[in-house]
Amino acid sequence: VVPFVIEPSFGLDRTIMVLLLDAYSEEKDEKTKEIKVKLKLHPKISPVGIAIFPLMKKDGLAEKAKEVFELLKTEFVCEYDESGSVGKRYARTDEIGTPWAVTIDYETLKDKTVTLRERDTTEQVRVKISELEKSITKLMNNESKWEARKWDRNKYLKLIEVLSKRTRIRLIVNIFKDEGLINLIKSK
Repeated sequence: VVPFVIEPSFGLDRTIMVLLLDAYSEEKDEKTKEIKVKLKLHPKISPVGIAIFPLMKKDGLAEKAKEVFELLKTEFVCEYDESGSVGKRYARTDEIGTPWAVTIDYETLKDKTVTLRERDTTEQVRVKISELEKSITKLMNNESKWEARKWDRNKYLKLIEVLSKRTRIRLIVNIFKDEGLINLIKSK
């Protein structure tokens, strides 16, 4: 008996399912013992690229946050949220796979810098508003180093190996648009 597989399915359904399963992550918070869910999607396929939050709704923080939102929404898919605590807002954006969150706080009003938070490590850095768009673009294109943020291409190669060759090429070209990764896949 020779084993065989019939593959009647076409389209991106299975590919998207594999990407979602690979990106889904649960981490136990040591302090609260709660399980935190994160969708660790690559920034180029994340449904929302940047979340923008004022620390509080008062004292001009919400207005400044809306200014930053207006500045970034022309280049990125952004989400503005001012409901609940900042921690809960971070948790909500982590669950939908938003790679970065920008928080406007009282320091922003003094020195025109914002807090940029990275989803996977939860590390935060201060960035000038005037350099924010450029900084995020560099992070998104892996041109800038966030020490903990290094996309493991081998992980994605292993994931993509389970897909048919034609689907792999389509996936890479249509979703990642990353020439280095395209060349690695084509060489397989």
